[in-house]
Amino acid sequence: MNDYIINRSIGYNFYETACLLNTDIHLLAVKLMIMNTNGYQLNIPVDFKSDFLGKQL
Repeated sequence: MNDYIINRSIGYNFYETACLLNTDIHLLAVKLMIMNTNGYQLNIPVDFKSDFLGKQL
């Protein structure tokens, strides 16, 4: 499965989707991981880092 997750006819990929949602890519990855446990089959192209919430901006 490819990494198009929002609107396949428009073609947003994982990173563009995070930008459109104005969120960190790691938060989107966590949400997609939860969706995968609920039966979806979404590609998550990010390696999880346990400290992403604590990093300074």
